[in-house]
Amino acid sequence: MDWIITKVAELFYDEENAVLYINILENAELTLENAKEHYQQIETVTKGQKHLALIDSGNYYTTSHETLLYTSKKTTFKNRVATAYYNFCTPNKLTADFFKNNYKPEMDLKTFKTKEEALVWWANAKDNLLE
Repeated sequence: MDWIITKVAELFYDEENAVLYINILENAELTLENAKEHYQQIETVTKGQKHLALIDSGNYYTTSHETLLYTSKKTTFKNRVATAYYNFCTPNKLTADFFKNNYKPEMDLKTFKTKEEALVWWANAKDNLLE
């Protein structure tokens, strides 16, 4: 399994299951500049295929209003059909809830306690979301 490392996360794409695994790096600074570079690398690693982003949110990170606005737009994630966050530390859970409720991302966004719960949800939703 080859992981790609961006300034904010480690990425691995499971093409067979259409899952992009994202592990946020500890103390990552998700600036607008870093986010744009990060999403360019995501487009490369996923080869433009529709996918779920499965994000391990256990590590603390920071972000900004501009970055949250940018990441809420479908044009940022041309081929992402859903995002599933899991393994929250408290500040990241608050950030994810704030993002979902205030920025209204233009895709399905779910939160789960564990990766396994997220993958069960994806197995059930995958066919409909990838259409």
